[in-house]
Amino acid sequence: MPKENLYKRGAVWWMRCSANGVEYRASLRTGDLKTARRLRDKRLAEITAAAYHGEVRHTWEEAVIEWSKFQIAQLSRTTSKRYGVSLKQCEPFLRGLDVLAIDGRTIQHLINQRRQVDKATPATVRRDLTAISRVLEYAEALGWREGNPTLSKRKLLRERRDPIILPTDTHIACVIEASSPRFGALIRAALLTGCRQE
Repeated sequence: MPKENLYKRGAVWWMRCSANGVEYRASLRTGDLKTARRLRDKRLAEITAAAYHGEVRHTWEEAVIEWSKFQIAQLSRTTSKRYGVSLKQCEPFLRGLDVLAIDGRTIQHLINQRRQVDKATPATVRRDLTAISRVLEYAEALGWREGNPTLSKRKLLRERRDPIILPTDTHIACVIEASSPRFGALIRAALLTGCRQE
């Protein structure tokens, strides 16, 4: 069994241990000692299995790298950029975790922190979960894990939006009249073709 201990950085518990000559440090992402002990024991079991029994484990970072190598080229530029932003925002919550250990509790903690601390909207968190989901799906395809805990969590995030009210022809004509001739022509072209700003 690897030697271990718990210590605090600010209000958060961290674990430190060594196994088979390798030192490990990881945030347990909780301020509760009882929860920290439970998470530490789970992580120690994973480290022991990998270090002494040859069980190959893969971290979240490895899963993201593998996914990006083979999947990112299949996405549009805007989707790729959106996934990159989401994965970067979620990285502090998943960094160092065994991809096998990412479960419903991990995802719920991430959701709570993004909503309460980062003040992210439900729509933003749903996009974050979509990006995480893609990585976990790929990890599952590689045989690194079973299941995808983001699927059930995404359903619980409801987006509330004000209804879209389209401008009337009179309003559009007023804007065209107030615009320069060139910009007015652009507005007419967009109106006739359905073009978007992009």
